[in-house]
Amino acid sequence: MEKIVLERNRSGKGSFCVFIVFFTLLCGVLTAQQRLQTPVTITFQQQSLAQALRQLQTATGMAITFTEASVKNYQITAQTFTATPLAGIFQTLLQKTNLHVKESGIYLVIVPVENPAEKPAGTKPGTLRGRIVDFETAQPLAGATVQLEGSDLHTVANEKGYYSFKNILPAKYTLLVSYAGYQRNSFPDVAVEADKTVVFDIKMLAAGSLKEVVVNASAQRIKAVSFSTEKQLIGEIRSANSVVSGISNEQISKTADRSAAEVVKRIAGITVTDDRFIVVRGMNQRYNITYLNNNIAPSTELYSRAFAYDLLPTSIIDRILVYKSPTAELFGDYAGGAVKVFTKNAKPVRHLDLGLQLSYREGTTGKDMVSYKGSKTDWLGFDNGLRKLPAEVGDMRDGSGLINLKPLQEKVKGFNPDFTLYKRKAMPDMQFYLNFFDNWKLGKWRLYNLSSLTYQLDNRNYSIYRQTGYYNSQDYFTYYTEHDRRGYEQQATQIARVNLLENFTLRFNNRHSIVWQNFLLNEGRSQTSSTIKEKNTGRAYIGQRFKTVLNSFQQRTLYTGNLNGSHYLRADSSLSANWNLGYTFYLDNRPDQRRMNYSTMYDGRGTYNAEYMTQDLRWMAAGSNSSGPIDLLNGMMSRFFQQNHQHTYNAAVDFGYVVNRFLEVKAGSYNLFRTRNVARRYFKVNRYGTQGRTLYENDQSEASNARVTNQELIRWKEQDLPYIWNDKYFRNDGSGLEVYDGTTPADAYLGSEQNNSGYVMTDWKFFHQRLTVNAGVRLEYNRQRVSAAISAGGFVLPVSADLKKTSLLPSFNINWTALRQLTIRAGYGRTVNRPDFKELSPFSDIDYVNQEEIAGNPKLLASTIDNYDLRLEWYPSGPAQNELFNLGVFYKHINNPIERFRDEKNAYDLSGYTGITYKNPQKAVVYGIEAEIRKSLSFIPGNIFRRLSVNLNGTLIKSEVSNKEPKPTSTLVMGSFSGRPLQGQAPYVINAGLYYENPGTGTRFGLILNESGTNVYAVSLRNLNSIKEEPGLESGILSMRPSILELPRRMLDLSLSQRLYRSLQARFTVQNLLDKPVRLAEDNNDNYKYEYEHLIKNEAGVLRPTGDNIFLQYNTGRFFNLSFTYAF
Repeated sequence: MEKIVLERNRSGKGSFCVFIVFFTLLCGVLTAQQRLQTPVTITFQQQSLAQALRQLQTATGMAITFTEASVKNYQITAQTFTATPLAGIFQTLLQKTNLHVKESGIYLVIVPVENPAEKPAGTKPGTLRGRIVDFETAQPLAGATVQLEGSDLHTVANEKGYYSFKNILPAKYTLLVSYAGYQRNSFPDVAVEADKTVVFDIKMLAAGSLKEVVVNASAQRIKAVSFSTEKQLIGEIRSANSVVSGISNEQISKTADRSAAEVVKRIAGITVTDDRFIVVRGMNQRYNITYLNNNIAPSTELYSRAFAYDLLPTSIIDRILVYKSPTAELFGDYAGGAVKVFTKNAKPVRHLDLGLQLSYREGTTGKDMVSYKGSKTDWLGFDNGLRKLPAEVGDMRDGSGLINLKPLQEKVKGFNPDFTLYKRKAMPDMQFYLNFFDNWKLGKWRLYNLSSLTYQLDNRNYSIYRQTGYYNSQDYFTYYTEHDRRGYEQQATQIARVNLLENFTLRFNNRHSIVWQNFLLNEGRSQTSSTIKEKNTGRAYIGQRFKTVLNSFQQRTLYTGNLNGSHYLRADSSLSANWNLGYTFYLDNRPDQRRMNYSTMYDGRGTYNAEYMTQDLRWMAAGSNSSGPIDLLNGMMSRFFQQNHQHTYNAAVDFGYVVNRFLEVKAGSYNLFRTRNVARRYFKVNRYGTQGRTLYENDQSEASNARVTNQELIRWKEQDLPYIWNDKYFRNDGSGLEVYDGTTPADAYLGSEQNNSGYVMTDWKFFHQRLTVNAGVRLEYNRQRVSAAISAGGFVLPVSADLKKTSLLPSFNINWTALRQLTIRAGYGRTVNRPDFKELSPFSDIDYVNQEEIAGNPKLLASTIDNYDLRLEWYPSGPAQNELFNLGVFYKHINNPIERFRDEKNAYDLSGYTGITYKNPQKAVVYGIEAEIRKSLSFIPGNIFRRLSVNLNGTLIKSEVSNKEPKPTSTLVMGSFSGRPLQGQAPYVINAGLYYENPGTGTRFGLILNESGTNVYAVSLRNLNSIKEEPGLESGILSMRPSILELPRRMLDLSLSQRLYRSLQARFTVQNLLDKPVRLAEDNNDNYKYEYEHLIKNEAGVLRPTGDNIFLQYNTGRFFNLSFTYAF
C-alpha cells in the first residue's frame, strides 16, 4: 500500500499546518483506542449485523462506519452486554465474520480482513482530489477529515480546504466526511478511473440538529450555520405519505428571487398571479391554504381569499413544501394545495450574518415620481397619526350621518389640510437583513434562539394603459359602446416593509422540547396615481376628458405566534405527542385615501376646438360642477377611511403510536376560531346644498343658499388643490364647498368562523416496508357567520349569512417502492373549499387602486372536492443524492366551485370600474399531467458539465365547468353552459433552470425561466346560450362586458454569486430579462382564448374589429440587483 500524499503549502506556514495535522491525527488515534475500552451496557434483539451496528452507534454516539455489502449476509442472536468494553462487544458481534474493527481518525471502521483498496498487480491507480467548503458561505474548511468507507484510507484537508487521495484502486467509493461542528456526511458512488484525476468538491453542513453538542475549536465556538438542502428536501419528499413538491433553501439561494412570491414559481405545478398570489395545478388562489410554521395564515386581502406571498422575504425562508394530495392530518379546506412555509429556526450555534441589497429598476430608479406629503414614519410602514380619522366625525363604525348636522367649519378642521403634490427622484431599491443565532445552558436544559430582522424599501413607477371595448369601438358600433373608454394611468408607489422573526427552542432532553415562534410583518404602501380617460374613438369630438388623482396609503400588519411542544412519552420513541397553540393578528388599514376628480373640454383630434379656445381649459373639479349623476356621487373629491381587523386563535394536539414496525397510528384534533371586523367611513366634497348622493346639479330643491354660491370657490382648478381645505372655501354661509358624510350602516360588516376537527390515520407497512398504505378520515364542523346591511329604497336592511356544514373527509394513499430507487404513489382524498367573509358578505366596496367594484354574495355555498393522484418517482443514485424524476397525473371533481365573475353592463358602466362578484356553478372537473426533473449533467463528458445541473418541471391542465338552470329570467343568472375553463386555471405551467456551481471557488450561476398559460381573470355573466332560450334577454346579455383574460408572461431571470473573501459573498441578479409586460384582455369572442385584435371585412366589405382587445397593460421593467452577505 502506497502512502497517502497530503497536499500542503511549501511555506513555513504550510509546514506548521502539517505538524498540527499530524498532532491532531495522533490525538485522534489515542482517543479512538480509549473509546474501544469504554464500558457499554446494551441489549441486542435477533437482527441483522447492520442493524446491530447502527444501534451500537446510536447508544455510544461514536462514528462507526461500514459498507452495506460487507455486512448484509450476517445476522446476530439476541444477547445482552453489561459494562462490557466496546472492543469486547465488537469481538463478539464479528467473531463469525471475516470482518474486524480498525481505528481511523475519529472513525471506527468495520472492514474485511483483506483491504479492498489494495492495488492488484498491473492495475493503474487513479487520483481523487477536491476542496471542502462550508455549505452556505463556500469558506474552505481546513482540517476536515475524509475517509474511504470500508477501508482505513483517510486524509485531512489542508489550510485551504483541499484534500487528495493518490494511487488508489479504480472503483466507486463512498466518501465519509467529518469536521468539528459540522454534520458527518457520506457521498456514495464517487467513481475513480484508472490513470485519471477526479475532482470532487464537498459542501459541509453545519450541525443543525439541536441534539448536536456545541463544540469548540481553536478556543472559539463554531459559528457556521446551514439551512435546508436539496438532498434533505428530496429525502422529505421521498418519505412523505402523499404527493408533495417543494423547494429548499439551497435552491432558493441559486435564484434571483427576493420574496416567497418569486420562490414558489420554481415549484412544479405552481404559478403566481398579480405577483402575489399562488395558483396550484391551475386552481386559483382561493383554492389553496397557507401555513406559516404550521399556523394557518390569514387571508391578507380585503377583497378576496388569498395570502400575499410577496410579504415574505427570502432571507427568512428555510423551505416551502406543497402538499398536493390530501391526508387526514391536514386541514381540509383546500383543493389545489396545502402550502407549508417554514421559516429559518434556531440552531445550536452562535452566529451572525448580514446582507445588503441595492437594486435598479428600469423605468423607475433615477426617474421623477409624483408623491404627496405623508407622515414621518411612512418609511417604517405605518402612519404616525397624520392621516387619522378626525375625532370630530366619530369613530370608524359611525354610520348615523349625524356629522352632517354639525357646523361646516367644525367638520373640516380635524382633517389633514395638506394636499401638496411634489416630484422626487426614485432612489435605488434597498433591502437589509440580519440573522443572529445563539444558545444558552439553563441547568440541564438548553435554550436556542434565532433573531432576524429584514428591512426593505422599494419604488415602482408604472405607466398603465386601460381600455374597454375594441380600439376606437365607438367608430364601428353604435350599440353597447357608449361607455367604452381608454386612457393612461401614471402610478407611483413606495413600499416600506419590516419583518421581525424571533424563535426560541427550549430543549429539556432528547425526548422533550418546546418551541415558541414569532413572526411580525409590517408593510406600508404609499401611492400616488393620475388617470386620464376619454372616449374610445378616433373621430373628432367635442366632449369631456376625465382625470382622477389618487393619494393612497395602505398599512398591513401581520403577527403570527406559535407555541408548540414535542414529546416522546416512551424511551423507545414509540409513543409521541405534539401540541400547538397559535394566535394570528392581521390589520389592513387604509387611512385618508384621497381621490380628486377633474374634467375639461377636449377635441378628440388632439387639439382644442376654436369654439372653446376662449374658455378656461385647465382641469376643473368635477362632482357637482358636472352634469352626470355619477359625478355627483363621486364628488369633487372624496376622503376614504377603512380598517380590517382579523384575529385567529387555534389549538391542536396530535398523538402518534408505533405499534410495531408494520403499523403506526396517528390521531389528533384541530380547533380554530376567527373573527373579522371591517368598517369604513366615506366623505365627499361638493358645492354647498347638494345633500345625498342622487341630486343633479340643476336640482335646487335642497340648495338652501343657491343664489349666493360663489362660482370662484366651487369651480376650483387642479392647481388650487393645495389651498382649498380651509375656511375660505368651506364657509358656514353656504357660498362655497361642503363636506358630506356618506357613511351608512351598510359600510361595515362582522364575520366569525369556528372550526372543530378531529382525525384518525394509520400507516400500514407490508412486504419488508416496501408497501405503505396510509388511510385516514377527518371530521370537520365549520360555521361561518357574517352580519352586514344593505341600502335599498332609502332604507337600511340587515342581512346575515350563517353557513354551517359538517364534512366527513376520507383519504387513502398507497406508496409502493417497486425498486430501491423507484416509488409509485396513488391517492384519493376529499376536501372542501369554503367562502371567505368578503365573498359571503353583501358588502359592496370599491378598490380605487385596481379600479374594481367588488360585491359579495350571501348565497354562496362551500365547494366539495374529490382529489385523485397517481405519481411515479425515480431517485437516481449518485454522490450528491439530490436528483429526482417525477411523472404524475391528477383528477379533481368539484361540486359548487366558487368563481370570480365580472358583473358589468356597458349601458350602466358609469363609474368606469370593473364590477366583480362571486357565484357557484354546479360542478367542475380539473385534470392534468405534471413532470419534474432535477438532474446533474455530469454524465456528459467534459469538466464543465460536472458542475452543471438542470431543474425542469411542467404541467398540462384541462378544466371544464358546467351549469344547468331553468329558463333564464334575467341577465343576472349564469344560465346553462358546459365546457368552459375554470376561472383562474392556466392550461400549462413551465419552469426551467440551468445551474452552475463550483464549490471550490465559491461560484454559482443560474438561468431560470417561468411561464404559465392564459387564464380567466374574471368570468362574464354574458351567456350567449341564454339568448337562444329567452330571446327577450338579447339586448341585456349583449350589453354585458366580456370575460377578462390574464395573458402569459414569459419570465427569464439570471443569478450570479461569488465568494470574495472568507464568508463574504457578492451576488448579482437580473429579473425579467425579456422585459415582458403584464397584460389583461377582454374576451370579445367568448371562447376563453386570446386572439389578438385586428380588422377584417364583413360580408358588406366594411372593416370591423375582431379578436380580443387589450384591457390593461404595463411594463414592470428589468430589475438589477447587487447584494453582499457576510457571516461572523
